[in-house]
Amino acid sequence: MGLLRCDFDALPFPGRSLDVVVLAHALEQSRDPHLALAEVERVLVPEGRLLIFGLNPASLWGLQPPWGQEACQPIAYRRLRDWLRLLSFEVERARFGWFRPPLARAEWLDRLEWMERMGARWWPVFGAVYAIEAVRRVRGMRLVGLARRQARYANAPRTAVTARHGRP
Repeated sequence: MGLLRCDFDALPFPGRSLDVVVLAHALEQSRDPHLALAEVERVLVPEGRLLIFGLNPASLWGLQPPWGQEACQPIAYRRLRDWLRLLSFEVERARFGWFRPPLARAEWLDRLEWMERMGARWWPVFGAVYAIEAVRRVRGMRLVGLARRQARYANAPRTAVTARHGRP
């Protein structure tokens, strides 16, 4: 299997051809993350799975980001959920992790290990990273109101009604 390099917003796959797409910090690197998600929606089969791993700007890491602002633009979890909903994805699971601040020294990270337990229990949406599992839902068309009645009678057997002239 060879290496494939392409833009996130122009995937070289035919429509409805992939079962699973994994975006590991790809949306933060994309020029247009919404367009990249629309492209993923195009190539996924109905009921296909999308796994997204991203950095959470609503965390301790977002206060003082260790990544360069020009290199990475994290997307908020709630905004990403809205984008997915607009593209007919249903979020099945979301997990957050790494509640400690961005420190380089291992001794301080060890001292703050209690934040992992407390964060997972008391402030779960403020982890530095998130993982989202979403499913592409394709809804069937459902006729309502007058259109449904017309469709019901469109296939009914038709009878011709004739009247004799001259009889009341």
